[in-house]
Amino acid sequence: HEKARKAVAEFISAKSEKALLRQLDEAARQPITADQFTQQLANRYKPAPTISLPSIAPDQLHQHLLAAYQHIVSQLTSRPPQLDSHAQRILSDTTRWLHLHPKPGLLLRGGVGVGKTTLMQAIQAVVQILAHQPLPIWEAQSIARLGKGSEGQAVLKNLATAPLLGIDDLGTEPLTVKDYGNDTLPIVELLTTRYTRRLPTIISTNLTTIQRDGQTVDEIADRYGLRIADRLHELCNTITYHPEQPSYRQ
Repeated sequence: HEKARKAVAEFISAKSEKALLRQLDEAARQPITADQFTQQLANRYKPAPTISLPSIAPDQLHQHLLAAYQHIVSQLTSRPPQLDSHAQRILSDTTRWLHLHPKPGLLLRGGVGVGKTTLMQAIQAVVQILAHQPLPIWEAQSIARLGKGSEGQAVLKNLATAPLLGIDDLGTEPLTVKDYGNDTLPIVELLTTRYTRRLPTIISTNLTTIQRDGQTVDEIADRYGLRIADRLHELCNTITYHPEQPSYRQ
């Protein structure tokens, strides 16, 4: 009896599978209209998430970003926060990006101690308070460490597909990480996924452009390759700090 039941179950399963394949084959032969094709495209390629700020005037948004920036600075130093012309320009450019979103991501490039991390934290505060969206910020070195072991790689996968993500100090992490003898590229893999999915990503880095042997060298391309540099350029608006801007920590 048990063998008979199994044989019947297998027969029904095989018959159901054949019926399903036949239905799919018949559906594939049916003509499809332009509207149906467009609808199927829309179902297949869902729009990427964005920073959903409420309708707000740019000058008011700038005031919120400024207040967040100054609050964070006041937590770091006993001196009252002062904005020089460099910081004012950077805040204005960031407000424009938040308001218009010409590209999904934002790349902050500049020297050490010029306020990139502080600005990222200010953006985080604005997004979380006004848009009620989480914006986790991870140091690049911490992301690289996730390349080891299955648990870390599971977290890395979640970060790669998170709706919003901040990456602090890109370029300070080891480029390759050993996982059971295999070389992995955690940051490169994460950036590639976020580029492919057009996910909003805010990145700070000390990697800028330098002169080497009489030529201008992009340090991001020099470290990660032209492909990643080109993809970051397409994904992110770039805000570059003045090369001679001194560190605020001095």
